[in-house]
Amino acid sequence: MHPIEQLRAIARAGDIDSTFLAIEAADALAELASEPRALVPACRRLLEHHRLAGPLWWLCAQVLGSPDPAAAAEQAAAQLIEDPTAEELAGCLPGAAVVAAPCSATVCDALAGRPDCHAHLVGEPLALRRALRSIGQGAAGGAEVLGYSPSQPDEVLDGASLLIVEPAVAGPSGAILSESAASLAEVGRAMGVALWLVAGVGKVLPAPLFANCLSGGVDHRLLAVEDITAVIGPSGPTEPTKALAAGDVPCPPELAYRPTGG
Repeated sequence: MHPIEQLRAIARAGDIDSTFLAIEAADALAELASEPRALVPACRRLLEHHRLAGPLWWLCAQVLGSPDPAAAAEQAAAQLIEDPTAEELAGCLPGAAVVAAPCSATVCDALAGRPDCHAHLVGEPLALRRALRSIGQGAAGGAEVLGYSPSQPDEVLDGASLLIVEPAVAGPSGAILSESAASLAEVGRAMGVALWLVAGVGKVLPAPLFANCLSGGVDHRLLAVEDITAVIGPSGPTEPTKALAAGDVPCPPELAYRPTGG
């Protein structure tokens, strides 16, 4: 498949994990690097269709901000594939903790390595089935899991000592969460439950790029920095203000705009 066709398919993809999309896009952008005039419109088209996909913004910034776009794309893909955030999260969880969290790949990978923990996971039936299967493949069966629908925030947080959420994207002013995750965070705050934000490779952007995401979705809400207890990333736990100000990618002028496509 020609890289342009591959990128079109990625642009049209539905509700798919943004890290997976970025890894797929990296391969196509690396091949497209020999056609530099095509790189900017290709990146813009991707971002117009996936406005809140932090790893895609991060990837495109790396590619367009590098004198060697192909090498930058390959290096970015390797970083995304080798992201140690799930291992860091697993190592940070308190012993025998009762954890509440929306289903996400990073959270499930972490819980698969902590059979001593208990998890209250939130998601639609298909997502919960996948999560149970993923966690059950961990050491000694992984964490003990109970599943809940997004309409049960009080039940999800009952007895939980920790709420873990993974944003679509984050930046200096906070993190953008899905509507259901934001509602869960709001209930957790009222109940005094500590909130950890899991922000793996590509999820934290510098302010100029994050500004492009703030109006990117009507079904998402901004979680303020002050409502976050800790951020768990590739380097482990970090104080929220410091962690969300650490977006370390270039800000190419080609991406300094607010996307308007759909």
